[in-house]
Amino acid sequence: MLIAAYNRNEPVTAIPLDQVMLREGEQNFRLWIPASAEHEIRVFDGRGLVQSATESDGDKLLVRIDR
Repeated sequence: MLIAAYNRNEPVTAIPLDQVMLREGEQNFRLWIPASAEHEIRVFDGRGLVQSATESDGDKLLVRIDR
């Protein structure tokens, strides 16, 4: 699974601000996103973009994946 932070409204072909690849079973990760960046999180698997939602709690971000 790939978790990526993009500038808001950029196309999926844009270069992400930061991204991380998670192995099976991994849940914790860190993304380095500039505080001033208006961003959105996108999640990808081997088939492409996955439906997801995010919740922010200060410096922490919870990413929920719709399966």
